[in-house]
Amino acid sequence: MFLRDYLLNRMWIYKDNNKKWNADEYDLDELVMDEEAVESQEDYDTKFPHEELEDDCVMGFSRKVEEAVRQQETARARQRQKEERMKISEIEDLKNLKKQEINEKLQNTKQIGGSSQADDCLLGGAD
Repeated sequence: MFLRDYLLNRMWIYKDNNKKWNADEYDLDELVMDEEAVESQEDYDTKFPHEELEDDCVMGFSRKVEEAVRQQETARARQRQKEERMKISEIEDLKNLKKQEINEKLQNTKQIGGSSQADDCLLGGAD
């Protein structure tokens, strides 16, 4: 109701053109208090400039933080890797030894059979 009357009657316009706006119409104490509040806020801002609000930026955090994740490399893991490498090298050594034994048997068989040429043998080195 008030707002409708205010807008229809254009109450924001002064009807008396001779009358000027005067500070006496407002409560000067309230204006002084507002100025003091603004000054105290400015003083606070100059004293503590590092304490700014972080609302103006979006904080993002990665899903995987390398420093926070437990180290995967442990003494036990290193020992298991070493054992696995030793096992693989042992298997390779056994394979090489088996190949040497087969080659020796093949050479022995060639000598017994009287064949000295490699073309006479149908088995190759890969067999």
